[in-house]
Amino acid sequence: MANIEQEMQYVEEEEEEDVLESQPLAEELWDTPVPENFKIPSLPSFDGKTDPLEHLMEVGMQMALIGAEEPLKCKLLSGTFKDIALRWYMNLPNHSVTGYTDFHKKLMYQFSGSKHVQVTATALFGISQ
Repeated sequence: MANIEQEMQYVEEEEEEDVLESQPLAEELWDTPVPENFKIPSLPSFDGKTDPLEHLMEVGMQMALIGAEEPLKCKLLSGTFKDIALRWYMNLPNHSVTGYTDFHKKLMYQFSGSKHVQVTATALFGISQ
């Protein structure tokens, strides 16, 4: 019985290591400790179906208010993803996100199809039936 428990614990530890090793954030970002007594702010989630710039602006304002530095910004942003956006994040190459600006660009590029397009009067005049 003790062997089974030891084996299960080993498997759990191995899975935890795999998750940490398959991290899209660069090691220096991931390894930077979160400040003591840090309270995670309530951040909006991003599912990939809404404007990524709006999400980045909303999250960015929250992070500016708490004075988050680059590694913390990356960690917090990565925690806002769900659905399609989470699957995209999980499939990024290991340690490929090198900083917040890089993360921002990757997110904008991937979800550019969800950006709001401002319709101008000039564009409307060009429409014909």
